[in-house]
Amino acid sequence: MTDLAVLAAPAVGAGVLDLLRLFRSDPAAADRYAATCLAKTKAIEPRLKAFEYLPIDVRRRPGPLSGIPVAIKDIIATSDMPTTNGSPIYRDHVPAADAWVVERLRQLGATIFGKTVSTEFAWRHPGATVNPWNSEHTPGGSSSGSAAAVATGLVPLALGSQTLGSVIRPAAFNGIVGFKPSYGAIPRTGVHPLSPSLDHVGFFARRVDDVALALCCLQAQAMAIRMAGRCRHSMSMWRRASNR
Repeated sequence: MTDLAVLAAPAVGAGVLDLLRLFRSDPAAADRYAATCLAKTKAIEPRLKAFEYLPIDVRRRPGPLSGIPVAIKDIIATSDMPTTNGSPIYRDHVPAADAWVVERLRQLGATIFGKTVSTEFAWRHPGATVNPWNSEHTPGGSSSGSAAAVATGLVPLALGSQTLGSVIRPAAFNGIVGFKPSYGAIPRTGVHPLSPSLDHVGFFARRVDDVALALCCLQAQAMAIRMAGRCRHSMSMWRRASNR
């Protein structure tokens, strides 16, 4: 094991639900959390190489996910950051609009915490990201940067995409939770396509309940109706935990 996966302090490596519970009792912690994550990322990134672009503004936004930093795979459009699709062809490309899922995260108050390394166009040449548990090993692809960032405790939640195995493979290689929702559960508007009939937007976290919360927050309306009972159960669990 290298030291990359153990450098993050416990508070930085907390899960989404842990953090929401902390922020509810300590708003000042929410104000400084993303900045703490950014400082830690800048210290580790020269070795980890998980990010294509780091955020400039990490100020807290209002909303149910306020104070939560979320890393975005670099094939998912962001209107205020470059979206390179892992390719030098798009090195300076800044989309005119956010992807649907990024816009939804902003509405929920999440902090968009930079763009993570993807293999080129999510299927070709791998990026420079190393496996945080052993830098001689692959982190898996194509969502390599998102998985490594979560595994190292730099962010509690990250977005990836999967056509064949690009969420579940890096999740397994990095020892974290990866989730590929049902087809169409998360709209792919603004996500660079590989195979439209197989492409999915997915999540990385360190806990299953964090992934369940992310799905409840981000799924499209049609799926939300079908999943309403499960979402109510997840939010009820969060409220009970917050009151402990």
